[in-house]
Amino acid sequence: VEAAPSIGGDSRYGDLPNRARWTPGGALVLNTNAEAKSLLSRLEPKGGELTGLVGGLRAITSFDAREGTLLYTAETPERPGELFVWQDGTERQLSDLNGSFVKRHGLRPASALQSFTTDDGAPLGYWTLEPAKPRKDGALVVQIHGGPHTNYGYGFYLEFHLLAAHGYTVVYGNPRGGSSFGHDFATTILGRYGSIDADDVLAIAEHAARARNKAHGGSVPIHLTGGSYGGFMTNWLVTQTDRFRSAVTQRSICNWLSFYGTSDIGERFTEREQGGT
Repeated sequence: VEAAPSIGGDSRYGDLPNRARWTPGGALVLNTNAEAKSLLSRLEPKGGELTGLVGGLRAITSFDAREGTLLYTAETPERPGELFVWQDGTERQLSDLNGSFVKRHGLRPASALQSFTTDDGAPLGYWTLEPAKPRKDGALVVQIHGGPHTNYGYGFYLEFHLLAAHGYTVVYGNPRGGSSFGHDFATTILGRYGSIDADDVLAIAEHAARARNKAHGGSVPIHLTGGSYGGFMTNWLVTQTDRFRSAVTQRSICNWLSFYGTSDIGERFTEREQGGT
């Protein structure tokens, strides 16, 4: 069984195996995607009990398991992937391919998760990546993930660091429709893109802007971008509100008819997500 995590990241290369492995005791080791993290867990097939094996605020992107030893690649928001080994409860880092890159460019960690509740009672969260040298206008860039059934979290995005290097505060969170927060959270937007998901993106943007305005001592501009489904949402929101100073749509869905007939996933994706052809 291949159970690859759906946590986002833009700097992963090569094969990333995530095939579940049997332990000598008859349990399964698999990569679980929950609460914006991707971590290794032990599953007891008979009772369905799931126990965490390797934790942390990070994204494990591939692994193998043999005779009680785990080998895996893992990344964090401020560092691309490295290779680790876990044995007898102890973790050891085997590679340091990106240490000099991180140090040379002064990559900064993301904020702690900012949590709040929407007006209709949905729990939402987002992170910010603050620049070392902010722009004079204190501008924010709100990022919308693709999928939509993927999620932002503790993966590494070079794109976010590039924006921060130019002085922008990057805001990224998980509106309803994303993964890792349960079945209902992920499927509630089926057949109704541009409704509560759009409200959630705006709620995240406004929550982050209020905090930034207070720190900046004035109203800061908000810019918007996203790719794939995030591109669709960018297109949608600029027709619904003038809240954003600018918007950049990336590899977006802008025409459901042409997407259905000419894209690699159009037929199956559109019928599931939109409920029709």
